[in-house]
Amino acid sequence: ATASSPAAAPPAALEAAGAPPSPPSGPPTLALVVPEDGPWSIFGREARLGAALALSAFVGDLALASYDETASDLVDRLAAAPPPRAVIGHLFEDSLAAASPVYLQSRTPVLLPFLDNPDLASLGPGFFRLLPDPAGQGLRLAQEVPRGGQRLREIFILEGPDPSSKQAAEAFRQHLIDPQAPPPTPRNPKPSKPRAISAKKITTVPIEGPEDLKIIGELKGTPQDHVLLALPLRLALRAAPALARSKLKRATLLAPTWLAVRELGAAYLALDLNGLFVLVPGDVGTPKSRSRAWDAMSERYLQRWRLDPTWVAGAAYDAVALAALAAASEDGPAAYLSDPELTRLRPSTAVRVDSGRLPLLP
Repeated sequence: ATASSPAAAPPAALEAAGAPPSPPSGPPTLALVVPEDGPWSIFGREARLGAALALSAFVGDLALASYDETASDLVDRLAAAPPPRAVIGHLFEDSLAAASPVYLQSRTPVLLPFLDNPDLASLGPGFFRLLPDPAGQGLRLAQEVPRGGQRLREIFILEGPDPSSKQAAEAFRQHLIDPQAPPPTPRNPKPSKPRAISAKKITTVPIEGPEDLKIIGELKGTPQDHVLLALPLRLALRAAPALARSKLKRATLLAPTWLAVRELGAAYLALDLNGLFVLVPGDVGTPKSRSRAWDAMSERYLQRWRLDPTWVAGAAYDAVALAALAAASEDGPAAYLSDPELTRLRPSTAVRVDSGRLPLLP
């Protein structure tokens, strides 16, 4: 997901130094770069709690340094500090772009558990995106759509104007019409290709702005319909009352990760919409079958902070744990993280948002 942050100041400290800072005299550090001010600071708070919990579980001499992503002097502070073993963050693409010269010069690996832009790899080989890109999220949500019988009538795609929404919508649509077989696993070495869905059952509704939301009221819906909310957050919030007044309120609603915020979940619950499933990173299981890894982390989180963990805390926990293992690697963090199998979070899970699941959303 993408967001905007204040423009970072020029890296004066970097220019003055002319070379990477000398190694730190104390224990090696991991740097956490998240917002500490403004409306997105709740994400930063959750990330700091998850990161601190992960670091406390790591047996080794490692410290955590936190940087405010919204600070105007962020780049100067990063450039003046001794290089960390790895960086975990950012929430804003523009602050990442401003800080990337510092990371590149010091050859510091950067783990990105909160950004989904597929173009992040163009920053350099030391940047590791952990969140599925919008196309990957669209494909994963398409796997939630039943393939026939009485459980499915029609599929509606509410497609927003931004690139992330369009990429998710296109991947969702394409996988339904021309599905690919899932990758083989030890339990299922020869998976069969899922059944295709007729293009006639799929209706794409372009939503360029709030004025287009009135189209939702004209759609005929049944409880067997599925609706993809491929919309930016503000449009998704504006769409909630329009959906509640329409016949689509009985449908199953599917949302990508950038809509996995409590504000949206609470709005949809308050309007009594039938079902909202949001894709979150990590295997958090279902109310009847929870992931053991998530349960173990949740129990430690609750004991330490007296709070339920959000998916942001879980993503930060995973990223810090991975960075800690990389920092202890004999081959060095960058070499360790270059294995693509190691830089994947647990599989993304579509969770149904209800009153019991709101604490999962930041």
